[in-house]
Amino acid sequence: MDCKEMKQKIDTELYTIVFTDRMKKTVLGNSKKRMSHSMLRYAAIIALTFLIGGTTAFAGYYFLNKVNVNATTLPELDEMKIVKMAPLNAEVDQYGHIHKDFSDYAMLQSNLGIDLLESKYATDQSYLQGSMETDRKDYAIIKMENYIIGDTNNYIYLEEEERYQYEHGEAYYSPISLSMDLVLSQKQLDQGWDTDYLGFYEYVENYTSKQGYKVNLIQDTTGKHMSEDYISEKCAVFVADGIRYTLCGRTSIEMIKEIVDSME
Repeated sequence: MDCKEMKQKIDTELYTIVFTDRMKKTVLGNSKKRMSHSMLRYAAIIALTFLIGGTTAFAGYYFLNKVNVNATTLPELDEMKIVKMAPLNAEVDQYGHIHKDFSDYAMLQSNLGIDLLESKYATDQSYLQGSMETDRKDYAIIKMENYIIGDTNNYIYLEEEERYQYEHGEAYYSPISLSMDLVLSQKQLDQGWDTDYLGFYEYVENYTSKQGYKVNLIQDTTGKHMSEDYISEKCAVFVADGIRYTLCGRTSIEMIKEIVDSME
């Protein structure tokens, strides 16, 4: 693997890393200073170095449509497939990659020429923070924070951290994020695609959604070390039309299932 390929792999891995609340506290230690997203990414580089070197403590990862959490291999999902994406009119970096922010999901779909799934629960996208990374030939990753805000409220934008602060509701202890992994080439399909979760996760169940998607549910185990009323983060992973979707948020299992069933 040459330097360019290694850089691409590291960028892709860092882009998809998920930090649990417990991991953030571990990184911060006893410091009272709030860590920015960019600082967390630097911490992730160190963590990723250990992963590449062979250490896989509490890491879960995907390989194509297979999901592994710690030592547990979860039931297979539907197959990922090559997706045709329209060329993007955007600036590329020195490695030929595009990093693009957006706040209009419908406009993004129009620009890509792809009909992506949407949820009826995503009624207010005033606080949507979307981003996309692609090398324009093998892969594309789309991430949207605050995709479904539910009954969370009182959003305040923290400019230095480039994120929103909010108050939790009764059904949603956090907004729901949505990410999509798109395979653009046979090369990418053949070599596979793994995404590492640096956090404490456990398998919950596999089920078939209303639309017929095979869905894997996992959740973080941070709540086991918190108060009794702590709501853990749930993640639902499924493949639809060859695209892998991941929904994550601190809500109930029943609610995350309802959201999956609403994705059309």
